[in-house]
Amino acid sequence: MNWKQYVDKDQMVAWRRHLHKYPEVSYQEKETSAYIVKALEQMEGIEILRPADTSVVGVLKGAKPGKVVGIRADIDALPIQEQADVEYKSVHDGVMHACGHDIHTATLLGAASVLSKIRHQLCGTVKFIFQAAEEQFPGGAQAIVDSGAVSDCDYFIGAHVLAKLKTGLISCWPGTATASPDKFLIHVTGTGSHGAAPEASIDVVTVAAHIVTNLNSIVSRNISPYDNAVVSVTRFIADSSLNILGPKVELGGTIRTMDEGVRAFIHKRMEEIVSGICQAYGATYQIEMMKGYAPVVNDEYVTRIVQETAKELYGEDILVRPRTLMAGDDFSAFGQIAPTAFFLIGSGSEEEGYEYLVHNPKFIANEDILPIGAEMFVACALKLLES
Repeated sequence: MNWKQYVDKDQMVAWRRHLHKYPEVSYQEKETSAYIVKALEQMEGIEILRPADTSVVGVLKGAKPGKVVGIRADIDALPIQEQADVEYKSVHDGVMHACGHDIHTATLLGAASVLSKIRHQLCGTVKFIFQAAEEQFPGGAQAIVDSGAVSDCDYFIGAHVLAKLKTGLISCWPGTATASPDKFLIHVTGTGSHGAAPEASIDVVTVAAHIVTNLNSIVSRNISPYDNAVVSVTRFIADSSLNILGPKVELGGTIRTMDEGVRAFIHKRMEEIVSGICQAYGATYQIEMMKGYAPVVNDEYVTRIVQETAKELYGEDILVRPRTLMAGDDFSAFGQIAPTAFFLIGSGSEEEGYEYLVHNPKFIANEDILPIGAEMFVACALKLLES
């Protein structure tokens, strides 16, 4: 089956650059989803489903019945003002594809185009899942799962760019692949005073500073080095004049874990720290914990298919095992239905001139990975249909 002749990098680049130029944030991907629908309508044999307002599922049935494989790409952008110096720079103020979802979408469109051209040789069905709102909890994946549009899938695969990894290198390993990305808000309340009379206050800035210092010690002093965990305080707001000790401080941040026991321990330990410090200083507090997505867990069999496919296409040296990815992804929702595998594709190293991580306003991905991603999706789908 000579399907590689149908891999069209130029078309994928055109799709990607349009998507990059006109990004839309989570739950607002109306033009993005319309653009995807229009592209799918130009491919033969693909039925289009709309399982949620801004998500799209394309269904390609082969000549004979068989397994059903779901391939997922996320389509939303981030609320970031782009600073990357590219000719297809975002025209939407304060919105940018800074996480590679434009790459993911164009790659899946490329795979759909290839598979539609060989549909008469397929045994089974492929579902192309263009998912909205990966970046904003509760995420768009669960809505697709709940709709029933992919409930018949036997396997799911998905991919994500990995910044600062050499272009085209692939990472996919069995077991936990991403973290649980929880968020927290802590409101500390004390007694305000004039800055010249701190003794008359319950100084919430001092209280909050002690809280931050102690929260930052949880991972280093309470978590085993064999467990993966991150606690980051990313917000410290004490909104008052420069000569006033205000009565309130808001702290916020993120917790990343890959084990449910570690996750529960950190939540408990944070409460103990905040409670103890506030009690010592006479302040009061409120904590709001917001649980994020479950970890993505790669199935051993589907992961082996991805690994074998990568080596067959690009040689033994294509597979790498980078450090644990502490990012979260709601691709995990599809694991409620069937075995999954989520693989990473290097989008360019610093040595190649790609120095910025995702979620950075200067992030750029090497477009040479577009055909690699499409070929991986096609070849993995074919193997899984035959399994």
